[in-house]
Amino acid sequence: MSRLLLIVLLLMLSAPAGAELLVLRFADVVAESRHAGYERLSREQLTARLDWLAHQGYRPVSLQQVLDARSGSAPLPERALLLSFDGAHRSLETEVWPLLRAFGWPAVAAVPTSRIGIDSDRLDWAALKRIAEEGSIEFISAGHALDTRWPQAEDTAPLPARAWRHFDGSTLESAEAHAARIETDLKASVDALQAQLGRAPRAIAWPQGAWSPQGMRRAEALGLTLGFDLSRPRAQVDALPVLGRLDVASEASLADFVAELAPRRPRAFRAAQVDLDYVYDADPAQLERNLDALVARVDAIAPSHVWLQAFADPDGDGAADALYFGNRHLPVRAELFPRVAELLRRKTGVAVHAWMPVLGWRWPEGADAPRRIAASNAGEIPRLDPTDPRALQYVGELYADLAARAPIDGLLFHDDAFLREDELREALPDDTQRVRALIDFSLGLEAAAEAERPRLETARNLYARPLLEPASRAWFAQDHASMLGAYDRVALMAMPRMEGAADARAWLLDLAAAVEAADPGFERTVFVLQARDWTADQAIGEAELIDQARQLRARGVRHLAYYPDDFIGGQPSLRAARAAASARRFPYLRDAEGSRP
Repeated sequence: MSRLLLIVLLLMLSAPAGAELLVLRFADVVAESRHAGYERLSREQLTARLDWLAHQGYRPVSLQQVLDARSGSAPLPERALLLSFDGAHRSLETEVWPLLRAFGWPAVAAVPTSRIGIDSDRLDWAALKRIAEEGSIEFISAGHALDTRWPQAEDTAPLPARAWRHFDGSTLESAEAHAARIETDLKASVDALQAQLGRAPRAIAWPQGAWSPQGMRRAEALGLTLGFDLSRPRAQVDALPVLGRLDVASEASLADFVAELAPRRPRAFRAAQVDLDYVYDADPAQLERNLDALVARVDAIAPSHVWLQAFADPDGDGAADALYFGNRHLPVRAELFPRVAELLRRKTGVAVHAWMPVLGWRWPEGADAPRRIAASNAGEIPRLDPTDPRALQYVGELYADLAARAPIDGLLFHDDAFLREDELREALPDDTQRVRALIDFSLGLEAAAEAERPRLETARNLYARPLLEPASRAWFAQDHASMLGAYDRVALMAMPRMEGAADARAWLLDLAAAVEAADPGFERTVFVLQARDWTADQAIGEAELIDQARQLRARGVRHLAYYPDDFIGGQPSLRAARAAASARRFPYLRDAEGSRP
């Protein structure tokens, strides 16, 4: 990033942050940069970030100050900053503690108590006590063994951390059993910290950000009155019992770190949409190779988000036949989604949004099965009737199971949420009512998921025709303006080839103009580009995809994605994928000057 851009970003940070609290999350720190990695900063990198924060007027606060602000006894200063360090790594004593003392800054450090005295890269209790007695670092809980992984089955890869609901291959752990297990674990953590350090912890850093309202209530009963996850980094301290933290990735440059903190328009959304059907393979060895290829490719492209398929549709009819996570209703093709989501978040730093059907389900036959839409077209996507309360209940339970089972940051509602003009007219005669019914159904699914994992971001697929041909709103029961009011983002399928456009450039410009009328500044609409021509069964050419991305950016479009990503075949090319979805290179200043990306 150029020096000019860095100066611009610094100037953008001149506005005060008010009463909001910024919480930063760091992990391990190493002495030399050559040993740094995604979960590791070098001492030089950490010093540079703290020095920059100091010069920008950020005012580090202690956990006590945060708790005082929550209780209303004392307000936080402007630009309030809480530093947090996870893992109780040896570097906490050798690198972090001396640096904090030099700055005169307080911090909190989260301790996974089962690891102390066991893992060679962790501090022992004697070292932790020395630091605690000095007083600048307050130790909080990271659970006892919540960050450890479930035992590996004989023929499967390691399962995600114990913080998540457990699935044994046939039965999903109940919410009640999960909450009780979490309580037992947290009590062991609290007791260990009290016994070893002489002070019970007052907060918890939830491993992988995995918390639920039920779990947090159990934590509060044990004295852990404040929690931290890995969601949106700035928060009002009195809003929720769990505050978001910004995960400070080491591989990001200082300029990228600065940009992440800028109190300005939200950063550009860049997403790659990934089919787990491509990842899945019955051969465990091939599955491992597929996973390695996916992680390497996402890391190379560096999108801000991955829309990751959570359902299985092997017959390609548009409806989910099974799921890639343990649940209470449908077959599990493979317990794959939780593992892939965790890998992508941990190894590449992307936010993972689960891509899930809304109505498109092949539900097992039975007396209590939800009604299906009686489609007049035999080739139509099989869909459930959104006016049937059983549909919302059962599908909502699937969404809740997903949120309890996997580390997700948001939801992408699939393009199956539509109604043809002649469908359900008796129950939903009015066009506005039909649009609203689909929105309300999807919001009910969001609510079910957020009962297990609060603060999820949402996006919903939208066809292009309702924007370009107003009459077609009735053909799909979709309306852009209404959807903008319901979701964090609208994922607009900006796919000229799929729509049979004779002039792709003109079609995209017309689409952008229609979007801008309802979404000035393109604040919340994501243009999803087509990376494969399904009619010709071939990948879109590199030059075409790059040209479309450049054209839309030049028009002012801020948020881009593409679908699909063929990580095995390397399509689209890395050059094209980066042009469409890399967040690392935004805002493409060199492109604007006419240089090659």
